[in-house]
Amino acid sequence: MKNSKNSGIPKLLTRKRQAEKGGKSTGNAKPRDMYEPTYFAYISVVLIVAAAAVAGGLILSGRLIVSIVLACAILPYSIKEFRETYRSNRKRKVEKEFLEAMQLVLSDVSAGNTVEQAFVNLYEQYENGDSVKIDLIAADILKINRNAKMNYSFYDELQIFALKTKSEDILSCAKAVSIAGCKGGDMVYVIRNALANMRIKQETDDEVQRTLAMPKYNLRIITVMPFALVLLMRAVSKDYIETLYRSKVGSIVVAAAAAVIFLAWILGNKISSVKL
Repeated sequence: MKNSKNSGIPKLLTRKRQAEKGGKSTGNAKPRDMYEPTYFAYISVVLIVAAAAVAGGLILSGRLIVSIVLACAILPYSIKEFRETYRSNRKRKVEKEFLEAMQLVLSDVSAGNTVEQAFVNLYEQYENGDSVKIDLIAADILKINRNAKMNYSFYDELQIFALKTKSEDILSCAKAVSIAGCKGGDMVYVIRNALANMRIKQETDDEVQRTLAMPKYNLRIITVMPFALVLLMRAVSKDYIETLYRSKVGSIVVAAAAAVIFLAWILGNKISSVKL
């Protein structure tokens, strides 16, 4: 298989360095971000959050205009939070799929195959319906294999894929494999060490997420509780709670309560968001 003269240094990486230095890059357009939510997902979130905010505003204030203002205040933060959570979860899934894929590659390389052939075998196993969970990166693996058959450097293509994932772990693994492949290092040793580091980090991240699962669940309950209490009071003693909606002081209390709930929700999300 032919490798480019600049093996191990993808052109996309070179263009990125030129852009950081202020130079203008030429060539292929910037690849689409693989972690970006779809427009349908954004629309769904907007509709759900808007409906929930309007309903919550009506419960607290009984006024539609207040509900609309509340929805407009909550929507920007909700969209931002949804995007960050979606990207984080998807990136975590890509890293787990890459780890599983490289474990299979390691088995193939240990049996005497080259890394290039191991990637071909990996995709064939996926296509044949074997228990290989690489749905998010299967198209990229197929692209790497196709470009390698067209005499592009396999290791360049692997690093381009790693750059696309924006994962430091995947990029480090791809660089290590590329260096070992180009300079004749012990490929089995390199892959095994790289995967060991990735596995430790992912196990730690999984443990952190399990630890934070209960606080996040409690945060949702605490956020919903004030609305449930107001609904209960309206059902038990409607006249008593109606005074909040008829007086100016009541309107101020409702507005302050809504602001406190919103700020508590933001603060709770910040506290329960831990990234490795």
